[in-house]
Amino acid sequence: MSRKRHLIQPSAAWRTLAGLLILATTPLLGSSVCGQEIHAEIQWLRSAEQAAAEAAQSGKPILVYVRSANCHHCDMMQTNVWQDQATADAVMRDFVPLKLSREDNPEAVRVLQIKGYPSTVIFSADRQYVDRLDGYVEPAQFRAAVSKMHSLNPR
Repeated sequence: MSRKRHLIQPSAAWRTLAGLLILATTPLLGSSVCGQEIHAEIQWLRSAEQAAAEAAQSGKPILVYVRSANCHHCDMMQTNVWQDQATADAVMRDFVPLKLSREDNPEAVRVLQIKGYPSTVIFSADRQYVDRLDGYVEPAQFRAAVSKMHSLNPR
C-alpha cells in the first residue's frame, strides 16, 4: 500500500468530512436469537464528529469504511470480513470504526477521493491521513493490512 498514491489534504479533508456528517445511532452490541448468543459485531459509528471525539479520548486511529448500496464486493466485505470474529475483534480493539455510504455521504466520498467500492481509509487519532485499502480482500489479508497501517501510527 503506497501512502503517496492519493493526494488527500488530510486536515482539510477531515474537517470537511466531519462537517458533512450528522450523529446517528450505533448498532446494538449483541442479542440472542432463539436463546443462542450472537457474537458482538463491529459497532460502527455514523458520525465523523463522534468518531473524532472517541479517537481523541481513546488514542485509537479511525478506520473509515466506505461502501455503496448495490456493490457486490461491499456485500462480500459485510459477509466475509466484518462478520469474521477475529476481524471484528481486531477492529474494535485497535480502531474507532466509522461506516459511510456513497448514497448517504456523497460529499464525504468526494472529499476522501473514493473512486471504487469498498474502500477503507485510516486516520490517526489526531485526524491525520495514514493510508487506505481499496477493494475487497479476504479477512486474514484485511487484518494483516490494517495491522500494518496501525503500526504506522502507534498510540
